[in-house]
Amino acid sequence: MSFADGFKSGFGLIGDVQDRALNNKRLDEQKRQGDLDRDMQTQRYNLDRDATALYRKGQNDIAERRVGVDEKNAATAEINATNKATQLDLDETRINAQSGLYDAQSANLTQTTEKETERLSNIKKEEDFALNSQAFIDHIATGKSATARTPEWNTRADELLDKANGGILSPFAAVDPDTKNNGDAFIEAMTAMQNGEDASRETLTPIINTFVRASNMRQIGAELTEQNTPKAGNLNGKGWKIIGKEVAPDWQVVDGVLTGTVDVTVQNAAGAITVYNAPLSSGRSGQELDDKGNPVVDKDGKPLPAVPLGIATEDLMKAASGYFKYAQYVGQFEDEIYQSATRLYDARNGTGSLEAKTNDYITNFQGKYAVGTMAGEASPIRGLTNAELGHPEHFNKLEKYAQYSVLDPSKNAIKPTRAGDKIIRGMSKRPEVTDLQDDLGRGLTRQEFLQAQGYFSEVKVRGTDKKKVVIKREDKKAWEQWKNKVLGIVKDPRSPANLPPRLRMQ
Repeated sequence: MSFADGFKSGFGLIGDVQDRALNNKRLDEQKRQGDLDRDMQTQRYNLDRDATALYRKGQNDIAERRVGVDEKNAATAEINATNKATQLDLDETRINAQSGLYDAQSANLTQTTEKETERLSNIKKEEDFALNSQAFIDHIATGKSATARTPEWNTRADELLDKANGGILSPFAAVDPDTKNNGDAFIEAMTAMQNGEDASRETLTPIINTFVRASNMRQIGAELTEQNTPKAGNLNGKGWKIIGKEVAPDWQVVDGVLTGTVDVTVQNAAGAITVYNAPLSSGRSGQELDDKGNPVVDKDGKPLPAVPLGIATEDLMKAASGYFKYAQYVGQFEDEIYQSATRLYDARNGTGSLEAKTNDYITNFQGKYAVGTMAGEASPIRGLTNAELGHPEHFNKLEKYAQYSVLDPSKNAIKPTRAGDKIIRGMSKRPEVTDLQDDLGRGLTRQEFLQAQGYFSEVKVRGTDKKKVVIKREDKKAWEQWKNKVLGIVKDPRSPANLPPRLRMQ
């Protein structure tokens, strides 16, 4: 065997040896790799087992926590339900309170709307009165000549005068003898003020009365009601009607504002006459409101009317000046006004009725007032005594006053203040009133005296023709309530403490 063969043979042995060695190494590596795989699988198994155990433990922990959370949620839900129920109760209370407030505000709105409607209605009426007054005056101016005053012309004049009566600018009211007297008093007051002097109460009182009469003309004949005449008290709702007004003696001027009261004469269907006392004011500012703009109510939840407004003396003098200028202008048509008023009266009561009634009035005055103890007293005409007015020298003035008194029956009503003074004298002797004054520790005011008389009635003594003054059974409760207010036992209904609870909730 050559070297080459030997080398090849030897090299082959070596290759075989190396092959075997490589195979063995491969087998060892495979074994080792298999061991590693088994170890990895074992570790993976162990890891999976541990992970599964941890997962299961986590799931158990989560489940336990979920149970706790559910329990807490259930407790929270219960609390929420309780809170919701409480909130519903509070909401119901709030809604009830708001409902009560809305009811009061609605009532106030309705009342305000009604008042506004009435105010606008009165404005419309006053405009109509003024238009008819101007139309009457314009019509009179077209009848300067006798030939122009045809029957048709007279009919139209009477129609316009009839439509103009009742308003502030009524031509008939402008020629009232009292208006003339008060116009003279106004001139005296203005003259005194221009000279730096104070006008006397005697001078100013008739001026105020003209203002009261002119600004309240529409209320003459109005029936007393709780809504329209709250100061009439227990007289309201019993058929009493206003027949006259006059400023009471308690008026005064404070800081340029006129304050005081007005005596109002009223009469019922039976012919009885009495007086109540109300604030002297230029009007009311609508509805009484609190600081938040809500209506102030009484103990029954009814909205209260606003506090009456005083009269600025400057406004009073301006109003009086304007009115007296108008009256002076209309005075030039006095004869025509009386002629139309006479025709209207006779048309309703029979031809010659006014003349007959006027003559009766004159005869009664001359026989009762112009003689005896009353002769020296002041007559209805300013500056004349009864005796002087009854004298032939002033017969035309007496005749004119008599005519006006027949044409305007309210002139024949007893003066409110004189009637009020008589009522006060009677009330001051009533045991119920004297007891009240003793409990009060002072005398009653003029207004309180006149309020008190509204609870007393004149009744016939059974079996006789005599009458006595008593508080009727149906008026006793109202009397006790009024007494308690005067004594201060009942709180002022305008006080917030006296509001119904539902209206005081915030």
